Amino acid sequence: MQSTHRRNQRAIVAWNGAALGLVLGLIAYGKSVGMAPSLLVEPPPAAFHLYPGFLTHVIQTLCAVPPTVCLFSMAVLRWLRPPQAIDRFLLGGAIATGAFLANEILRIHIVLGYATGLPKWALVLGFAGLLGFYGYTFRDRWAQTPYGLLAAAGVLFILAFAMDSRLLGDDVSALFEGTPKLFSILNYVLYFWLISQNAVIQALQPPAIAD
Repeated sequence: MQSTHRRNQRAIVAWNGAALGLVLGLIAYGKSVGMAPSLLVEPPPAAFHLYPGFLTHVIQTLCAVPPTVCLFSMAVLRWLRPPQAIDRFLLGGAIATGAFLANEILRIHIVLGYATGLPKWALVLGFAGLLGFYGYTFRDRWAQTPYGLLAAAGVLFILAFAMDSRLLGDDVSALFEGTPKLFSILNYVLYFWLISQNAVIQALQPPAIAD
């Protein structure tokens, strides 16, 4: 019990220390480029009604679910049983979906586009390559998961990107880009939720007793 308490204390100190280091690093960077530190906590543009941007906020909120679920499940599994291959799969999923969350909120692909001059499609292909590397690394595990959800999410995301890039015509409304993106995110949230849930359920089951 004391060992668990000390471990929790170390984790609390480590997380708070990392957060403090991040804030100090961002302040130092801002000063180096001539930006006021107060810009770090500047609120987003306020809307006069809940309707504008509502689905965008829903998408961003959903994007936070997979990395949180994967990391929490992995932490729980570490306490329930010895490490297994599924733990690395969940860690990879947390990193991949966490990167997607960061891009969705911080619009990293747009920032890189301004900085490098590369078109949006080239940057999106780069992100897709990283996801492809994740998929190839864990190629032996996909068959054991509800990969149909992930396939559906991929198809819907490609459709959303095609509409956003105006590959289907300049008259396509932004709504027809955001709607398939919403369902894409919803399906990949369900995918990582289910595999995390199944991993925890299996770890909680008592070992089979041989006859």
